[in-house]
Formats: sequence, C-alpha cells, structure tokens
Amino acid sequence: MNKPFTPNLCELANSMGIALYQRVTPVESSLFLRCPLIEIEKLQKKGNIEFIQITKSQTEFFGFQLLNYLLNSIKGHVVSAPPVSSRERIIRSKEVQKLTGLSRTTVWRSSDITE
Repeated sequence: MNKPFTPNLCELANSMGIALYQRVTPVESSLFLRCPLIEIEKLQKKGNIEFIQITKSQTEFFGFQLLNYLLNSIKGHVVSAPPVSSRERIIRSKEVQKLTGLSRTTVWRSSDITE
C-alpha cells in the first residue's frame, strides 16, 4: 500500500510544526503562510489552493493542503553553468584576479607556495 504523503512532506510538516491532518481556519492559514487573509480568499476563489468546504460560507484547510501550496509555489532562478571545456588553457593574470578576487601580489605569492 502506498503511503499518502512523501517522506519530504512529512519532514516539512514536522519541521514547520503543523500536523498533516490538522484543520486550520483561513485566519490561521494566513498567519501560517504569512500573507493577508484577503490573499487566502483570492487563492481559494482562483482555485490555486485546496481547501475544505465546511458550509456554504465556511472553509478550512488541512495542514497538508497548506504545505502542498507552499511546495508548489517554489520558484527559482536556475543559473546554467558555463559549458565545460575538456581542454586546458592558460589564462592571463588579470583573469585570475577577476576570478579569484585576489590581488596580483597575492596570486604570485600563492603560486610560490604551491610549487
């Protein structure tokens, strides 16, 4: 039988102090997600976050729904590494200084140590 939640989600819940099946009001959700209550309501109307419809006007969230929203909201800027060249090359001292942030004297001093 498959477990309903991934180990990562369970670990996240433990580290953030929320039970996966804990019921949370929209006000508590806004505190947990650190955003205004109006934003929680907008997310619900747009269908961007799952919630429990208790009555026609009352909603709540399970802890796992808030965590899933957080995990799905992760955005990142991926910086691609420059292509790796298999051939070695000699670089000028100015480029070494630029790459390392060291002064010319420090570069030459450290090259004496490595020899």
